[in-house]
Amino acid sequence: MTSDINISPWRFLEKIKHYVSKSRAYRTLKLITLYHRIQGSPGLEEAAEKIEEYILEEGPENINTELFKYTGRQGPEWLPLPVSWNVHDARMIIGSKEYRLESHPTMVAAHSPPSDGWIMGPVVKIGDPLDPDSYSNVSGKILLIEKHHRLAYRLASEHGASAVLLTMESRHHDSFPYIGLFLTDRESSKYSIPALTIPWRIARDIEGKEVKLKLDSDIGGPGKLPVLVAWIGDREVPGPTLIAHLCHPMPGANDNASGSSSSIEAFLAVANAVEENVIDEPPATIRLVLVPEFTGTILGMEGWMRNNIVEALNLDMVGASQSNGVEPPYVYYPPVSAPSNMLAETFIEAQTVLRGQPRVKYYMYGSDHDVFLAYQRESILINQWPDPYYHTDSDDADKIDPKNLWETALLASSTILARAHGYAPRIAPGAEIIARYIMGSRMREGDELGYKLAGFYVPLRYGITPYTRPPTDLKLKSDTKIKFKGSRRLVLGPLSIAEKSLDEAIELARFLEEQKLDTSMIYGEISFVAVREEPVSRSFIWFRSVYGQNITWEKYQETLIILEDKGILELD
Repeated sequence: MTSDINISPWRFLEKIKHYVSKSRAYRTLKLITLYHRIQGSPGLEEAAEKIEEYILEEGPENINTELFKYTGRQGPEWLPLPVSWNVHDARMIIGSKEYRLESHPTMVAAHSPPSDGWIMGPVVKIGDPLDPDSYSNVSGKILLIEKHHRLAYRLASEHGASAVLLTMESRHHDSFPYIGLFLTDRESSKYSIPALTIPWRIARDIEGKEVKLKLDSDIGGPGKLPVLVAWIGDREVPGPTLIAHLCHPMPGANDNASGSSSSIEAFLAVANAVEENVIDEPPATIRLVLVPEFTGTILGMEGWMRNNIVEALNLDMVGASQSNGVEPPYVYYPPVSAPSNMLAETFIEAQTVLRGQPRVKYYMYGSDHDVFLAYQRESILINQWPDPYYHTDSDDADKIDPKNLWETALLASSTILARAHGYAPRIAPGAEIIARYIMGSRMREGDELGYKLAGFYVPLRYGITPYTRPPTDLKLKSDTKIKFKGSRRLVLGPLSIAEKSLDEAIELARFLEEQKLDTSMIYGEISFVAVREEPVSRSFIWFRSVYGQNITWEKYQETLIILEDKGILELD
């Protein structure tokens, strides 16, 4: 790697900006939103096949593609994969109002079994969805569930409910939320009641009201999990990749037709610039990978990806208009538990040239960058959060600003070109921003110990000069190493053990809810220290620096112990 200015991202910005098309990126997004892209469904495979044709039609002759058609029977034993599922029709009548699937594509919970004709009855609200006693008198009834939807659905089915209605206060109150049950093939023969979703505004007053619903869907067999790969250069040569998840229900414009369309646009721009000799073909192979989120990336990293992808630029929600109260796309910086930051700093350098200042936040769990980090590949997330229409049927193309797609594609293309040519930044302004932000957070909380820890350990992890000296009054006695049991690479959460034992999954969910620990630490950062087999005491110091007083030594040890008890971790 070199910091040669001739292969810096700002040089590539100038060369490639005329190849990045705002209108084409928006057309691509609208094409993707035409498909109901649920994991395991034929709609996702149809979308992948159409996008492969589209890339070959729109791009020059130097592009190669391959579509890997994985199924729900090909994953590692620790990864639950979704059942094959397709929805045809759904109707729900509440009072004088009727709701239909064609108008509200997210009104059916993904992977829901069909109903046997019409189901009618008053709605009963479940108070504590994780308490089996809450379901003692629900046989033949329609249940309203507000949280822990996936586990609660399984409990409701076991106790003989006739159907469930799922809602979420955190989603747009007038929109139907997208909620996936993620049943496996084996579970689909065990849990058989239909699940629909309803907007929070309707759910608030629905208890006791008569509801009539009907659902027509097909379920059973291994789900379809297509992974589309396109590349420029030698198929066998490793290199950086652009990645985005293609899945999610129709329309799914910002999540994640925006990330998919921006990554496609970045890739097409690079291919055209190389084909016309405006930019030299890099020594490393540049790839575009479109996946079912998490599942497709894990399947790839368990196979061909492992030897071919050295780092990944993950584009998630990047297109929402700021007129909807959404922030512009940010770089989510690598976590202290997996601190490689050359890709992040390269993107930040391009961002600073284009925008005049960087947009950087600390790591957030929840997309395909987590998989690459778990397989010890450098990866960053580009994302907008929060989005008021996230995971609802209102997430449509009319909420998208094509300029955001263009800007993200331009930054992504210049970054991936710089890295493929071997560029490495000389300075790390992103690391300084993150370290100072975390120190400021601890100071505002009145957390003197956290401030000292953050000022020393966070910069140290990112390879920059510490701002403070390490505290001398923190005495931790544990050289125990954290590692995964078996070949597991990610914690994934309670649902990953539900097929094996629903009781244990519920116990784990209850524990995590009571602990109130940050999900980015639980599912992301603990995963990254486990694959690296880091000591408990050292990792606690990092997390105490970042997450503050909420994470105590006792809480951390208890969390690791229950994850060991559930067969996820081993404490060596």
